[in-house]
Amino acid sequence: MMTPKEKLLLLATKLEADAANPKGMKFDLANWFDAESIMKLEKDMVRPTPDCGTTGCAIGLAMITPEFLEEGFAAGMRRYPDYNGDTGWEALESYFGVEYNDAIRLFMDDQYPKDLRKGAEAERAVAQRIREYVAGRYM
Repeated sequence: MMTPKEKLLLLATKLEADAANPKGMKFDLANWFDAESIMKLEKDMVRPTPDCGTTGCAIGLAMITPEFLEEGFAAGMRRYPDYNGDTGWEALESYFGVEYNDAIRLFMDDQYPKDLRKGAEAERAVAQRIREYVAGRYM
């Protein structure tokens, strides 16, 4: 089992890799997942993967990343984060070991400038904020 710090740093690494991958997730801080594309994948009995081209945020990416799935962090009912009986923001807090206010500052769209909420540059900005948080330089 990874430590909270290891989980956050792995998520930052995955975000940076996804930002550089033209076939990766289309990043959008406003959505856990794009429900329509996820429903189509599920209808076709295909499990979403980081290369599936769906739209989602940092936590959406985490919910389809094998290393996090192996530890039980996944998309639950209504495609919200699910971990150890917690859902939504509570699952995110318990899995990544962050307080609610820190989770909001790291992952909520309105905590970023409007031009840093979608796309690869936004994905890199979230990764940078995570790294700064882990290093104790943010918040």
